[in-house]
Amino acid sequence: MWKKLSDSNDIISYEKNKRGLRVRIEARLNENSWHIYKTYFNNRKVNFVEEYNTSSKKEAKRMINSLTKESDLTSSEIRTLKKLSGKKLDINIKRAYKEYDVEKWYFSLTDEIQNFITVRFGEDVDVDIVMHEHYRFMRDNIINDLVSTLGLDKFNMPINQRVYFFNKKSVCKSNTKDSGVVIGKIQMDFKDN
Repeated sequence: MWKKLSDSNDIISYEKNKRGLRVRIEARLNENSWHIYKTYFNNRKVNFVEEYNTSSKKEAKRMINSLTKESDLTSSEIRTLKKLSGKKLDINIKRAYKEYDVEKWYFSLTDEIQNFITVRFGEDVDVDIVMHEHYRFMRDNIINDLVSTLGLDKFNMPINQRVYFFNKKSVCKSNTKDSGVVIGKIQMDFKDN
């Protein structure tokens, strides 16, 4: 359960203890913007920090509310993120399909988690990226690598990005009844005038 530590004009903070980790969410006013930090402590040492920025206190409170509701990282996830943060990303990309103005690509990093990106070309380049929430802390690096690898930055067009995260994958299969063979007859008549 989150415990409120302070709520003043320039700082808001919450804290909780969870399975040997202490987690603190802190928002600080810095000139005209709010900086929000979600910090994971292992004993007395800072183990991992997530950082966010907003332009108003109302947005900062909304961000804090969202952060308190999302699941916290485990110690093993923090170790994995620390290992990956120091390495250059190795993104494997495979095209799913390409139509006139839409492309879909599957991508994965070091594991078998399947993510995808859909690119639509119009007046702007619209990019929808769906990736596992495990990668949300590397999101900016992943997006930059994908945009660069796919050459989207060379179009000199605005790029609208939407990023979606998932935390589980489910498969739904259905069996359809075999309705047999359908034979149809089409008659065409061409007349010369």
